[in-house]
Amino acid sequence: LCKKSTFDACRATELPTKPSIATEEQKNAYLQCVWDCFESNTLEWATPQEDEWSQKIQFQDDHCTYATMEPLTKIGKDGHIWRFTPIPDSLQVTNGGEGKCMWDSVTSFSNPKAKDEFVSSFGNQNFCDWGADSHAPYDWHVFDKVIIPTDLEEGEYVLSWRWDAYMADQMWTNCADVTITAATNPST
Repeated sequence: LCKKSTFDACRATELPTKPSIATEEQKNAYLQCVWDCFESNTLEWATPQEDEWSQKIQFQDDHCTYATMEPLTKIGKDGHIWRFTPIPDSLQVTNGGEGKCMWDSVTSFSNPKAKDEFVSSFGNQNFCDWGADSHAPYDWHVFDKVIIPTDLEEGEYVLSWRWDAYMADQMWTNCADVTITAATNPST
């Protein structure tokens, strides 16, 4: 999580007005500036709490139809904790790769429809990672909760994340603009 003003300052201070003419040294300085900004606020994963999820897979855009999952993590560079997607690729676990069988990660279903759709997409408990949608689960969305530090200054930020592919030499990155505001106390 990088403060937007700091993110923008990296460009203003490290790159020329016309970035396309930047030297290799200027590009490297800019990338280091941005990297340092994101590394200064690495968010931690929320841990599962009673009656709450910290990772779930939701069916389509139906916020009431989901399976809560037990997150699988590993320690990465500099002690940062990486979280696995709860949906392994086809035959990934069966063939000895990282991850868990789908059913080994499920902790609960939000309703009967969630379980029915899950079985339709990923198979019953006899299936590990070779259900109909194991490779391309288009109808399912992964949600992970993170902890926002309470001492984080309000304002605009850039959130960055990375997704490493299990079965291919691929890495996917993305960013999103987010606004951090003070929590409001619920009225009593």
